[in-house]
Amino acid sequence: MANAAVEKIKAIGLKHGEKAVISLSVLLFLLFVVLALTSKTIDLEPEALAKKAEQAESNLSAQQKVEDILAKLESAGITKSDFQTAVDKQVASSLNPNDFKVASKWVTPEPGAGLIRDQPEIIAPEELYVFPGRGGLLMFALNEKGERIPDTGPDAKDTAKRGAGRRNRGGYGSGYGGMDGEMSGMPGMGGGGPMTPRQKEEAEKARKAEEARLKRVLSGSADKAKEKPKTKEELDREKAEAEAAKAQVVYKEETKGHRWVVISGTLDNKKMKENWLAALKDPSIAYPNYARLEAERQTRGPEGAWGPWEPVDADKNLDVLDNLPEIDEELAPEDVRLSALVDPLPFLRAGYWSGVHVAHLVPKEKREVPKDAAGGGFAGGAFMGPGMGEGGMSAMMKAGGSMGGMSGGKGGMGMAMGMGFGDGGEEMSGGFGSLGMGGGSTGPTDDMNFEKSEQPEVMVRSLDFTVQPDTTYRYRVRIVCYNPNYLRSDVSAGTDTESNELKGPWSKPTEEVTVPADIAAYAMNVAGDAKRPDLVNYQVIRWDPDTGHTVVRNDMAAPGEIVGEYATAELPSSDGAGTTKNKAVDFNSRNVVLDTLGGLRPVTPALGGGSFEVPIVSMLVRPDGTVTVRSQAFDVSDEVRADMDANYRQALKDSSKRRQPGMMDGSGYGGMMMGGPGGLGGMGGMGAGLR
Repeated sequence: MANAAVEKIKAIGLKHGEKAVISLSVLLFLLFVVLALTSKTIDLEPEALAKKAEQAESNLSAQQKVEDILAKLESAGITKSDFQTAVDKQVASSLNPNDFKVASKWVTPEPGAGLIRDQPEIIAPEELYVFPGRGGLLMFALNEKGERIPDTGPDAKDTAKRGAGRRNRGGYGSGYGGMDGEMSGMPGMGGGGPMTPRQKEEAEKARKAEEARLKRVLSGSADKAKEKPKTKEELDREKAEAEAAKAQVVYKEETKGHRWVVISGTLDNKKMKENWLAALKDPSIAYPNYARLEAERQTRGPEGAWGPWEPVDADKNLDVLDNLPEIDEELAPEDVRLSALVDPLPFLRAGYWSGVHVAHLVPKEKREVPKDAAGGGFAGGAFMGPGMGEGGMSAMMKAGGSMGGMSGGKGGMGMAMGMGFGDGGEEMSGGFGSLGMGGGSTGPTDDMNFEKSEQPEVMVRSLDFTVQPDTTYRYRVRIVCYNPNYLRSDVSAGTDTESNELKGPWSKPTEEVTVPADIAAYAMNVAGDAKRPDLVNYQVIRWDPDTGHTVVRNDMAAPGEIVGEYATAELPSSDGAGTTKNKAVDFNSRNVVLDTLGGLRPVTPALGGGSFEVPIVSMLVRPDGTVTVRSQAFDVSDEVRADMDANYRQALKDSSKRRQPGMMDGSGYGGMMMGGPGGLGGMGGMGAGLR
């Protein structure tokens, strides 16, 4: 029920509300009329209005002092602008239209239109083979700071004359001619030889900087007078380079012993091109731009277990490859040795290369052994071994893998910059043409100025100089390519456009490879007779890290005796001076014979009498107390032992001639080759086997 007071107020409002509103409106009207009648009117004469207008015009036309205006602006907090300076700067560095070009063509990707690019698939290398080696590398001598040492001795001029005729003189370091790896600010161009990936990257940066400078000059945005002045260090460096080039500075060279493992194999370049074509939809750009070959390795521990996969130290390997005055001869043609995938072969003053060439990629005329070198022509040489016939050389061929070497591509610099350096000469594996090759397309355009091959299969080879003696490893490698879709927009969903490089899958692990100890003993056969079956004939092989030479000697030992001792031996040389006979050499292996099994065993009279030989098994105690087992059945057919023995015999034979690249018994065959699938014959007693 509603409130009675509220109902009463409601009734009054409905009855008298309209009268109240009309009364209030009348009162307000009367009030406004009274105020209007009582207000003062405007007292303005025409003459007064004209006078006010004249005063206003006078104020507007009055001349004010600049000082007064500036004072008022400063008092209001408005300071002087640097507009003139900004204008001067803008005029001095006018805008370059090329800087504002669109990253790619104006296209609209549509399904089925053939414009959408995909991610190319990278495959892994195949037919991988590993082989250990040791020798003496010809390298530039370095001081404490790692700098090359100029040769100012009396023989420097003769060295320069000899160097002028060397194959690939300058190598990776190109330290001949006084420019220490640089020409016109381009690292690695001094000697005309190929460059390492490290030098290649620096040269590409220098090339791009020079291109940018030339574009600014041609567009009128900069001139010589307005370019940034060179620092004193830059001027001093240019002066020193010019003086060195004029003086034909020759750097000191030395022979340094190195151990290595070569990882070799092949890559299906045809399949890679097919993958690029499927991804990029354009046959004219369907070429992979190889950046490098990455390698990892595992080390077998004392208990026989494999350690984790670890990257091979590319920088330490490049410390070797960056300081080569000369590189060795290659047997495979350049179009199957893409520079990014094949490490070069340093010139060996001691030892020989083994397992570094791919047999079926080498031309037939280089695979065949000359008639005068077949059979007895290589007796004791690097290509012969127990059970091998005249096909010894062609039966010992196999493959190679890389960390970013450089060998090929001619005229690349002239193509990249239009500066016309030429092809670098026939005797250079790359020359100046290496520069600009393999640098990669780092922008969104399809720049095809890189090294490429039409061959269906290309070679890969990597040299690991960081291995340790008496250690077992296994390796895996993968291909790294520059990304053809880098910074592009015309790609399908999920395509990587942010990474400048694409990394392929890892290959299957290689077979294990053991780097021999510097002094290694191998059980060869029984040295005694039926009355002394425990006396074993060992082959002791010693490698000298200082000279890189390998020396071999036979020694007999029985249980309780040390294998090897100080003895005289014939030492090879590399300068053509002949062998050094009766030189005392430490052949002490520090291994003690614990026990032996095998040897001559009598045959019972019922079977006709006589005796037969059981292969020797010898147990040796190392200095650390561990026991190793040497087996005649394994050691006689061990390809690494046979290779070291053959190298020693060949080095003795070559001691009467000064060592030259590709030298092998004067026949021009520069290293052992291992055969690929289908092979070129069996390994015979060497036991390496062909795939």
